[in-house]
Amino acid sequence: MNLDKNSRASVFKRAFKYSVISSTIILLFVVYRMLVSDVVGTPMEAFLRFVITCISVNLAMYLVFVLYLYFNPDADKPREKD
Repeated sequence: MNLDKNSRASVFKRAFKYSVISSTIILLFVVYRMLVSDVVGTPMEAFLRFVITCISVNLAMYLVFVLYLYFNPDADKPREKD
């Protein structure tokens, strides 16, 4: 698969945008769960685990979207109707 320089940069930018959106949705569920149930540990430990979760979820989703957009670069463009 040959992608020119602009297409490669676009893949990384779009993947970042999509990973932030999807990570935010996932983390909203995490925060809701933390608010309605008991959290184990001190508040500092819970905050540290939440920060680590935010970083790891964002990186995991970024990797998924980079791979997806690399192999399917026209994924977010509307299809031509015949």
